[in-house]
Amino acid sequence: MRKHYVFWYALLAAITLVAALFPAGLSGRSSLLQLVVAVVVAIVLPPVLIWLAQKLGYPLGQPVHCSRCQTELPLLRKPTSVRQGLLGGYDCPNCGASLDARGREVLANQPR
Repeated sequence: MRKHYVFWYALLAAITLVAALFPAGLSGRSSLLQLVVAVVVAIVLPPVLIWLAQKLGYPLGQPVHCSRCQTELPLLRKPTSVRQGLLGGYDCPNCGASLDARGREVLANQPR
């Protein structure tokens, strides 16, 4: 397995587990059935979400490369603009190109 796939699988599984067990924690009563359902959902749901995101064109589970210099971009990103924060994106550490979430170069006058 690739490190990117393992990272996203673990993140989505943790979010799913917390979401499934949170109501039981609030009520103070939890049953074995709730625990089993939460674990099964945490195992089954992340691959489906990763597959769906990939079908929509987002590179979840796959490394993103700069379209200009082919440098692999870091797994965790730090947005440098509002656009990058809201829509996703990177600044290439090698050539400085501004890229969208899929690794395509974004020009200043390019429509979204």
